[in-house]
Amino acid sequence: MLSDEVAFAIHLAKAPILILHPEKDVVPVENVLFYYKRAPEPKKLVVYSGLHTTTYSGGKHLQEAADEAIAWFRLYL
Repeated sequence: MLSDEVAFAIHLAKAPILILHPEKDVVPVENVLFYYKRAPEPKKLVVYSGLHTTTYSGGKHLQEAADEAIAWFRLYL
């Protein structure tokens, strides 16, 4: 069951949602999927291997994550 706050946010949110999430983050992918599945379209979830810090802070997926974000913003902004 969704909390009132989450349900309210999901119903109000009409903005495109892009989630870039590392598989070994403090927040488990299963938790992200719970909310992602309930979010309205358009939406996209990209799960990278590794930790949060190794993904973004000069990590192996930094360029890939940046490219995903740039493409998403060009499409929806």
